[in-house]
Amino acid sequence: MSAMFATSLLVNRGKTGFSSFPFEGFDFTANSRNKASAGPDAGSRIDLTRLKMRDGLSLAGVTHKGLIMLVTVDSQCGACKVASDEMRDIRTRIESYDIEYHPVSFSTSVAAPEEALNFFTYADSLGLNAPACLWTAGNEPPPEKLFLMVLPSHILVNTDGVILRKWPGTDSSSRIRRRMANQIVADTLNELRQRASTK
Repeated sequence: MSAMFATSLLVNRGKTGFSSFPFEGFDFTANSRNKASAGPDAGSRIDLTRLKMRDGLSLAGVTHKGLIMLVTVDSQCGACKVASDEMRDIRTRIESYDIEYHPVSFSTSVAAPEEALNFFTYADSLGLNAPACLWTAGNEPPPEKLFLMVLPSHILVNTDGVILRKWPGTDSSSRIRRRMANQIVADTLNELRQRASTK
């Protein structure tokens, strides 16, 4: 889904131990207005035991150093392939802060082995160098807000799966995708800064 009403922002991070740099950001407000496609609210929880990697391990069953960034994708989503540059940019810029990056699907069925295999092959083709995950819950579908969320979207969660922030959607313009990536990274580092200040 194309983003609407992009707003240019000039942000400069303070002296907090995180990178200080000016950049052109993006206002995700318009992308969040449609409640059906904006996804679950901050503070709600994603069951990480239901997100399974290729080897069958759940995202909850592996050790995490810090926060986890999920990006929702689907092999039938053309916008996801176009936005792979945005995804790679975000993953590269947050990895030094011990933030994991995982492409996830809430719409692919792990019950169909061929469909699951196709998804993991597709996730590899995005060039993210990050373990992909599929929602698995037997016959139980994923939460509706996750299933209906616009693709691709970024969701920042803690190790308990609590949603801290979300950024729905992408754009067909590479320039706007760069701005979106800038905003997602800046918001994520701000979240880290806030968490560090409360410890």
